[in-house]
Amino acid sequence: MRVGESVIMLNNPDTVVRYFSEVADLLTEYEEKTLDADRLILTVRNVTLGVQLAARRGDGGYKPYLATSDTEEQTETGSGFNVTPRFTPQPADDAGIVAANIRTVLSEPDS
Repeated sequence: MRVGESVIMLNNPDTVVRYFSEVADLLTEYEEKTLDADRLILTVRNVTLGVQLAARRGDGGYKPYLATSDTEEQTETGSGFNVTPRFTPQPADDAGIVAANIRTVLSEPDS
């Protein structure tokens, strides 16, 4: 494989779903995974985690990214709290790196 060459081209919704599915298969420690053409959401004990793997359509296909939130990013609104997600681009050709990035985001220090 040459430098810059992608193994997986995310050029249609089917390839995006396969990509999400491949990442989900690597995250065996999470009990429930919701997967559709737009995102992969992880749930632990009925609590939706503050991370989603999603894909945005752009020039040349779909670009995967992690949408994460942090309690420091919460702003109070008239109807409660609004969390502004942080979008971090992810590689489209390495599900292992994406799974590792998700684990890093979700890791919490032991108390």
